[in-house]
Amino acid sequence: MLEGLSPNSLNGLKHKRFLWIAWPVLLAGPLAIWKPAASGVGIISLYNLARLHWLWPNEKIWLERANDLSAAGSFERALAHLSQPPLVYGYTAQVQAEFYKVSIYLASGRQHKAQKHLCAINTAALLLTERDKFETLFAYFYLQTGDFSNFLSAISDWSDSDIKEDSQKVILKSLALQEQGCFEKARGYLRQRIDRTQDPDQLWRLYNNLANLEEILGRNAHQRDHLEAAWHYWCVKPVPLGISQVAHNLAIRYVREGNIKRAHEVTSGVFQRIDSENLQQILKWYNLCVEVARESGDRARLSNLHFDFEDRAARLKLTPPERIMLGVTGLRMWLNDGVPLSTNDFVERIEELLGEIDRLAFEDQIPALAEIAHVIQQIWKRFLDFKEGVSVLTPLLNRCDAMFIDREGMIDAHLQTLSPSLVFERRRWLKYRNHSYKIRICQSEDYPDHALKGIFKNLRESAELCEEHQVTVQGMHDWLTICDEFVAYHTQIPAEWKTRLEQEYRNLAEHALDKAEALLEARPHPYGVEEIMLGVADFALQLHEDTTRARYWLRFFKSTNVSAWQYAEWLRERYQAIESKIRL
Repeated sequence: MLEGLSPNSLNGLKHKRFLWIAWPVLLAGPLAIWKPAASGVGIISLYNLARLHWLWPNEKIWLERANDLSAAGSFERALAHLSQPPLVYGYTAQVQAEFYKVSIYLASGRQHKAQKHLCAINTAALLLTERDKFETLFAYFYLQTGDFSNFLSAISDWSDSDIKEDSQKVILKSLALQEQGCFEKARGYLRQRIDRTQDPDQLWRLYNNLANLEEILGRNAHQRDHLEAAWHYWCVKPVPLGISQVAHNLAIRYVREGNIKRAHEVTSGVFQRIDSENLQQILKWYNLCVEVARESGDRARLSNLHFDFEDRAARLKLTPPERIMLGVTGLRMWLNDGVPLSTNDFVERIEELLGEIDRLAFEDQIPALAEIAHVIQQIWKRFLDFKEGVSVLTPLLNRCDAMFIDREGMIDAHLQTLSPSLVFERRRWLKYRNHSYKIRICQSEDYPDHALKGIFKNLRESAELCEEHQVTVQGMHDWLTICDEFVAYHTQIPAEWKTRLEQEYRNLAEHALDKAEALLEARPHPYGVEEIMLGVADFALQLHEDTTRARYWLRFFKSTNVSAWQYAEWLRERYQAIESKIRL
């Protein structure tokens, strides 16, 4: 009882959770004076006290089913299941269900809804153990939404004794230390926790994070050993999340060591352990295979994988939103890996997708249209020399743009409701707003002053928002995007507009390059910023013709031993272009 009331003192008595524990005890004495048999009312208190920690079997089954569905990547089914609670269930089960919902919304990228549910939880009614879970979940929320400054603040009060028996806290603490460059201390936390648990689900996560640290420190042999341990424990208790983490990391490690056979054994091992009827799991397995083929430079295998995936996907029973998501994802993957399709095939697929956009929820329509437009633009560039291809694709792009502009007001309304603390989500929706500005620029007959101001204003807001919340990698990306937009419009706009563009935005572009480079230099390790190195090198050439600066960052990129094949075709082409300019 005291645990339930702490630390908000007697305020807990006002909550329904504690009402039937506290008041029957208080009434038992006076009632016993009046009628001794009435003292049995205290049994009500004992029963409700036990219910604080004890779930009915139907409650356990309900929560376990939701957890299983979420772990399998079936987020919509998990949420639908949680929305149908048992006929009889208590507050303890309700609290756990709310925790599950927050985790599911975060895992599925719906940060706004996660924040809404998290803030609606009544902390005054939580037990100490639940409060601890709540605080851990809030720290994880900050990390997932891009509020790294508040994430650091949330975990700063965690003592060693607080986290030594909690794997999730250990992982969060080690991630914070890793980002701050305190690698040995982070390794120490992970090793201590590994020695204290025998849960395979926890062990694969701990070993995988330990392996990531070893890679940063250049200890490749240690990294492989830890990844093999993580793989062993993941195989004992496989969950889809591990495919993009431990399976991916181990397979790529094998490829870099020249052991392609072992890498393919990992991909085969994953397929044996997933649900071949689950779209999310198939997508994760397919992405793993594609990344292994990219890393090894096996273009023939890439082509075969795409055809094989399309064949498998055609046999899945999909909802309309899943079909659209799969279609958009498939087009992007075909495009990234340069697998040839005829113009008619692309047009037919895109027309089918555009015809089904209205089946999606609003928050899914905008990303889908932006993605389809991007694919059309990339295909259109490839067919510039073929009048027939351009004549077919241009009306398709115009249709897509018109559909996007029709939803422009929805984007503005959504941005008005998004808290700046949801860094990643606000950043994403600022990109969508910029997409509509770009459409306006393409349609403009006069200098597009309003649209250009909007684009650069939004990009600067996004970059500064990331810096403010200490999300430096995304901040570097946004600063470089300012450079990219300036260079692109300088190349594309009519000659009579270029002078004004130079006057208004060149200083911002040069400032953005300096900001990105300063953040890159301040980073304690090069892990995960290989693309940014190429970006700094590229814009050093394009904005300043500074070959010395570009050569420095290209050499840095090469020193990471990352294969350019691991990335999309456009980035591989960018790498080759920078290299050729420096050689000249």
